[in-house]
Amino acid sequence: MEAQAAEVCAKKIADDNDVRFAKLEVINNQQHDNLNDYEIKIWDVSLDVDKQMLEVYLKSFGPIKTLKFNVENLYYKVVVRFNGKQVEEKFKDLWSLRFCKYAFRIFPSNLTKDERNLRFKYGLKLANLPV
Repeated sequence: MEAQAAEVCAKKIADDNDVRFAKLEVINNQQHDNLNDYEIKIWDVSLDVDKQMLEVYLKSFGPIKTLKFNVENLYYKVVVRFNGKQVEEKFKDLWSLRFCKYAFRIFPSNLTKDERNLRFKYGLKLANLPV
């Protein structure tokens, strides 16, 4: 049985995709590791933002485990997973991040539903204003 599971885990799910099956204990260990991390979502990041500079800026808050840029409409939604919870205090009361000429909405992963709804209720976005 163990040999069959190892054989299945060694195969790709599809030829054009490197994703593979994994044993449940491997997945549980990854989830346990993630419990010690801190995640924020950054919304409305302009597509022309310098990704490397933004990454350097975010590293000033603490060590980053993963950084993902997902295109959503005309903006990126960025997911930042910090290595450890030591940065949690820095984002506790922040509603936005200022980076160069930009200001981004942020949503820490530990917000309650009411806190998250409050941020949607009082958000305002200004764009394309003359300099």
